[in-house]
Amino acid sequence: MISEPRHGRRRRTPGRRIEANGWGKCGRVTRHQLLIHPDVPYTSHNSSMCFLAEVEADSLEQVTDYCCATLAVEAVEASDPGLCVAALDKLSGAEALITYGREAKKRVFTKDEAYATALRCGAHLSEHGGTGQGVIGALAGSPCASAATTDASRDASTYRAPTE
Repeated sequence: MISEPRHGRRRRTPGRRIEANGWGKCGRVTRHQLLIHPDVPYTSHNSSMCFLAEVEADSLEQVTDYCCATLAVEAVEASDPGLCVAALDKLSGAEALITYGREAKKRVFTKDEAYATALRCGAHLSEHGGTGQGVIGALAGSPCASAATTDASRDASTYRAPTE
């Protein structure tokens, strides 16, 4: 549950701006609970926020850049925001991504494992503050978002929210 309304508005901002800029159409933002474990640093919930977007191929880089810039500005002290952008029609090894997402709810992953999985699958993964461990949760959330559709024209954007 979000205790401060401004946090929810921040989470919806990327989708609204993507649509306002004419880069694509975004679905609703969903939150996905990840592993709560003493070895996993998190500020309150250890969750990832995800949304699906139908993005024109020539706008994907702009969308990624915009999401990176948004995380850089919105990140609060002590948070570890990360970003994963997965163009479903360009993913290779989607099963590895799904397996990673399932396993991240059960065991602790390292940043190196997250980056290796993203590279193997063809997903963008980037750090936007703190220790950078937010990439682990950002990658873990992407199959949660993409499971909602089998339409290869959609892109799954996941970020570990900077306000958590």
